[in-house]
Amino acid sequence: MACHTPGDIPPDIEIDVASNDSETVLSQQRDLQTWVASAEPVSVFRIGELPSELIAYIFELYVLDDKQKFYRSPDTASQPFTKPSPLVLVSVCKEWRRIAEGAPALWTKITQRLKEARAEFQSQCLNIWLARSGQLPLTIELWVEIVEWRGETLPVSPFMSLIDAVNSCSHRWKDLKLIDLPPHFYPLFTGNDRGTPALETLSIRPANTYHDGTFQVAAKRPTPRTFEISYTYLRMLQIDFSAVTEITAWRVTAEDIVEMIRLSPVLEKLEWKDGDLYDWRPAPFEHATNYSLKWFFLKAATDPEENCLRVFKYLTLPALRHFICEFDEYELDDAGEILVPFFNRSRCPLLDIALYGAPIHDTKLVDIFQHLPTIQEAIIYSFSEDMQDGKDSFCRALLCDTNPVLLPALTSLTICVDSGFDWIQLPYFIYDDMINLTRKRPLTSLEIVYEYPGDGPANFLDKNHLGLIRWLRDQGIDVAISIASGPPGQNDFIALSNEVSGTPYHLDISRDMEIDVARMDLPAQTRELKNWVGSAHPSSVFRIGHLPLEVISYIFELYVLDDEQRLNYPAATPPPFEKPSPLVLISVCRYWRTVTEATPQLWTKISHCLQEAGAEFQTHHLNVWLHRSGQLPLTIKLWAQVVNWGYRTLSVPPFLSFIEAVNGCSHRWKDFRLIDLPHHFYPLFIGGVQGTPMLEFLSIQPAEDYEEGGNFELVASKPAPRIFEISHTYLRHLQINFCVVTEIIAWRVTAEDIVEMIRLSPMLEKLEWEDGDLPDWEESDNAAAPAPAINHSLKRFSLKCATGEDEDCLRVFRFLTLPALQHLDCQFEDYDKDEGGEILASFFERSCCPLVEIALRGAPMLDFDLLETFRHLPTVQNANILVRDEFVGKGTDSFCYSLLYKTDPVLLPSLKSLVVCVDTKFQWIQLPYFFYYDMITLIKKRPLANLEILCGSSDGGLPNYLDANDLGLIQWLSDRGINVSIWAAALPQEGNLIAASEEMLARRRDF
Repeated sequence: MACHTPGDIPPDIEIDVASNDSETVLSQQRDLQTWVASAEPVSVFRIGELPSELIAYIFELYVLDDKQKFYRSPDTASQPFTKPSPLVLVSVCKEWRRIAEGAPALWTKITQRLKEARAEFQSQCLNIWLARSGQLPLTIELWVEIVEWRGETLPVSPFMSLIDAVNSCSHRWKDLKLIDLPPHFYPLFTGNDRGTPALETLSIRPANTYHDGTFQVAAKRPTPRTFEISYTYLRMLQIDFSAVTEITAWRVTAEDIVEMIRLSPVLEKLEWKDGDLYDWRPAPFEHATNYSLKWFFLKAATDPEENCLRVFKYLTLPALRHFICEFDEYELDDAGEILVPFFNRSRCPLLDIALYGAPIHDTKLVDIFQHLPTIQEAIIYSFSEDMQDGKDSFCRALLCDTNPVLLPALTSLTICVDSGFDWIQLPYFIYDDMINLTRKRPLTSLEIVYEYPGDGPANFLDKNHLGLIRWLRDQGIDVAISIASGPPGQNDFIALSNEVSGTPYHLDISRDMEIDVARMDLPAQTRELKNWVGSAHPSSVFRIGHLPLEVISYIFELYVLDDEQRLNYPAATPPPFEKPSPLVLISVCRYWRTVTEATPQLWTKISHCLQEAGAEFQTHHLNVWLHRSGQLPLTIKLWAQVVNWGYRTLSVPPFLSFIEAVNGCSHRWKDFRLIDLPHHFYPLFIGGVQGTPMLEFLSIQPAEDYEEGGNFELVASKPAPRIFEISHTYLRHLQINFCVVTEIIAWRVTAEDIVEMIRLSPMLEKLEWEDGDLPDWEESDNAAAPAPAINHSLKRFSLKCATGEDEDCLRVFRFLTLPALQHLDCQFEDYDKDEGGEILASFFERSCCPLVEIALRGAPMLDFDLLETFRHLPTVQNANILVRDEFVGKGTDSFCYSLLYKTDPVLLPSLKSLVVCVDTKFQWIQLPYFFYYDMITLIKKRPLANLEILCGSSDGGLPNYLDANDLGLIQWLSDRGINVSIWAAALPQEGNLIAASEEMLARRRDF
């Protein structure tokens, strides 16, 4: 890139800015641009060649923390400047490296994402940071991605060196944040005997409920100024609250909130997000008074059992000045009953209050604000039919004369009104009357949120109302009216009313929108061009081996991060970033090769496609992988392409050494998969004498029926995986311990084996049985049926049925009882029998399970089978019943009739979403009866909000199109929040019947 300085420009090309001849100026500008294009590159400075004072000055600019370091236009908003990592600073030049390594303040911020695969490396980095930071106070943040541990499976032992290092510097802790760690990690941070004298911020935020062990510093209790807590009971923490000024709590019990307020004499700010954590061992409440708390924020929870608002029954806060409550998902209606006595008891000098979605009825709003005469800003943001009367009473109290005046100090108000509000009353929020214009309160900002009616005409502002708003604005009162839930940029109700009435509406242009005409002259453009020439510089390229070791290590760490997104993709759903093979890493540079060969975590994933031609080479590579992976758990996947071995043509002898090496490390198997191997290979994997203590996932998937050649059996104890995958295999050929299995994935397995695996798995939660039954040709026709099995843990069952001839997989439900089942998904597309309804009805009657979701796809249900099945499922919320075309109008008629009309008890009373088939004779006028008992009282029989109908017929006839009344009925349901969609199989590509009906009516009108 060419680099010029303004002083290098030839005098004859300089532009005469003072010239009044625009042609001359334009000509000079063209000459300058031509010179720029033809200029020869000049030498540039390397940063190491600059004077030491200038290098130090540039360095100082970069390390200034939380400040704006560059000049900017006054029209440009100031942006925060992130402090760079020391690893960036040491890579610039030798001078910067020397300064950075000798500046302890640069090494005081330590952030580590704990990963078992790089625990040793993280411990080394931590010790470097601690050594280079001297004795300065430290900011330490340790966290874990929740997806990296399930429950409490992240082991502690790899991180003990790191935890010991953190504890050794507790006397330097300034900010300590432990975020999303497994609960059993927290008691390990015990500090040292010097305590935590420098501690200012402490954050205890496990990812789930912390109830094992106590967080306790070895010396004396830590005394932070800022305390963050989540998913934790206070009894598990030994904290001194005497100096705490700010608390941020998330999912903490109301009892603990009261206790922390009681124990914090100088507390000023409290944020309690997402409300209450239900405590099965609640402590008794004791009343608490705090004379320092000024700021209280609460986001209320949803569960009535977690009534976090009850905390105000036991609090008195005389110094409270800022109060914000979000009730958006709060389901109880006792907010007014609780808040009125709280404010009456506290007598606090409240300055601003915000109640979002407040469930406060009748005159409780007025009662609350009668105790708050000092309020200057108020937001009462809620609207529902139940809350209508409450806001009416509050609005009347604000508009009319009251003695004393309600909210006499109010300067800003946000409030909701409905379509019945009279806009002519707007001035009475501010004035006693419109003659003397005597003010009742110093209100200068009024924002009204208007609930736009969905089923009636809007109460638009007319010309008089718009003139009144313009007059109020001329008096210095900012009035804004917005539509609740309006689309962004289109919710200005004043502008919308202006369009309806056709009244000219004046809008002031802000200064930020004005155009600076002086910036459009030619001399200014010339100056910008010259500045660009002066700032241009060539780019340099580094070889990775020339970078400092810290930077090489940092880049290496970025590449080996597992299961993490490391690039900024513009797509909404970026592709996953796969961990590179060690063979790729060792080819980058000698340093990477050294680090890779010494990092066992990189060599724990082994995948081989067995081929006779490469058997010896594969054995050598396997031994290298096993040696370099140390003693870490292994993921092993062995497979073969079926075309490579045909039918038993892949011989065993070439792979004996390979198989022996795999068996020798069975005590390290974590994920072990044998896929598409010839079935006579499986008995050769016998493991070692140490068994398989680490096994979590086991997959046995031969490519053909595994019915001879020996059993899969280990020489030690039976393997006990958590997830078991099986296909084309009979259970009698496998020696497996199912005591801890939580998930089974089966493909082409006999119904008898499915029943047996369910019986043997007391902790089973999920079962997927794809493509149904594998026929057992070795069993005689008179073979004994499997014994009935009961499983109290299975919650999710997915079945894809086979043809239903000799492989009748649906018979499995004759022998099962599943009292905990919550999700059932059955696909009957290829099932030829018609006894599904009889089997399922008796199964559900016997199980009495709390089923939440059911899907019957292509179900061959006849007569009253559907009705009999769903009579035993009152808890179902989501149902998908798609019977085959030949059964439409047979089984579904009785089922739909029972859904439409009264039954005792009501069929599917908890149903929220329904997908169902009807025939061409269905009358669309009956649609509301899926939801309501009748069309007069409009009493709902079930909370159904989503209805999807597939209109079909066994003879392929045309669908029953909707007329104008039917379409109006669907629109009426949509206005009430009920989504109805209708599809017809006879239309092209199973088209939308509603859209097709509307198009047909439009054509008739045009005709």
